[in-house]
Amino acid sequence: NYFRNAWPDPSRVTLAGYSNGVESYIPNERMLWHDRLGPVSPDRFEGYMAIRSYGLARPNWSNSDLLSAPKGGSEPHSLSLNGTGAHVRVPYGTALDITDSLTLEAWVKLDTLGTQRGIVERFGAPNSGSGGYDLRVTAGGKLHFFIGYDDSTDTSKYKFIRSTNALSTGVWHHVAGVYERLTDESGEMRIYVDGALDTSASATTSVSPGRGTSHLLIGVKGNDAAGGDFSGLIDEARVTAGAVYSHDFTPATRLTAVAGTRGLWKFDGETMADSSGNGNNGTGSPSYSVTVP
Repeated sequence: NYFRNAWPDPSRVTLAGYSNGVESYIPNERMLWHDRLGPVSPDRFEGYMAIRSYGLARPNWSNSDLLSAPKGGSEPHSLSLNGTGAHVRVPYGTALDITDSLTLEAWVKLDTLGTQRGIVERFGAPNSGSGGYDLRVTAGGKLHFFIGYDDSTDTSKYKFIRSTNALSTGVWHHVAGVYERLTDESGEMRIYVDGALDTSASATTSVSPGRGTSHLLIGVKGNDAAGGDFSGLIDEARVTAGAVYSHDFTPATRLTAVAGTRGLWKFDGETMADSSGNGNNGTGSPSYSVTVP
């Protein structure tokens, strides 16, 4: 019961080496069993505490053997934003300067609607010549997916599409915007909601994610206007140089880096670290939640 009620992630517990002065035992993955998660695997640990254990390899041992406590804390978390300015900023890096096929995605749980809010995006101010991409939710709850350069004098430099259906507040949704270069002369933009294709549109070769040097932002609109702060939870934000989805799929609640992933922010352990291996770590002072998809 200690595992279930008090330990954030029971899979990150393991027995320390045991010795009673007569015999010693080196722990392995069969030493513990948790009725929901199955075998407990070793992870990073420091310190020790005595708590009740389950399924000991040697039944004559005490039920109060030494267990080690998690090191650092990598238990699942999500980004918790209240719509008043807190967000994550990922400093510009060449890995995020994507100009071809692209997938933006995240799990989101909206608290309120009423204004356009940023999920994940990177592009410059209008008419700045610094392009990029964005995935947002509109005031009415529809997804907004943009690629190109925000040029008010030349609409051939950008394209955006919006979902047909609106997101519900108070529930988790997986959202994804995909731009796929199909041929040298054509491409396609698609929006998926909870793994189902919602809408799609063709895109000419003059439209693609624009090159630029702006920072990537999570939970707020980019440099096109003030405001746009997200209100709710964001988790498992991933940016990939490639079309990850080409048909309906079952969204994974715990994403991993795939071929072409340039940034993956899981927020586990209350950090903004990039799990893609590209070192695109976030900065800022956001809040976190233990509520995850």
